[in-house]
Amino acid sequence: MQGVWANVISTPGAARAARTQFETGFGDALITYELEGLLMKEAVAAVEMVVPQSTIFSEHPAVVVDRNVTPAERPIVDAFMQFLWSDVAQRAFISTGPTRG
Repeated sequence: MQGVWANVISTPGAARAARTQFETGFGDALITYELEGLLMKEAVAAVEMVVPQSTIFSEHPAVVVDRNVTPAERPIVDAFMQFLWSDVAQRAFISTGPTRG
């Protein structure tokens, strides 16, 4: 990794920002999430995607920001949060996610 970091010219704060920089010609390689690579392949035919055999684990939790939820909304928000972990939701994520198939 030190060899890679020695050549890094930019570290944007978000994957989409890094992709935007790359697509506008800023740099000659992009290290990003698999989803960004798949989206780029759909949009740009000339993209080569290399996926390592092992990688880091990136977890994206769902959270409720209490100050943004009214008492009337609370039951709906709680039900949605519970739904996210249901078998139905998990199967939907798998079938529509970036690593399907």
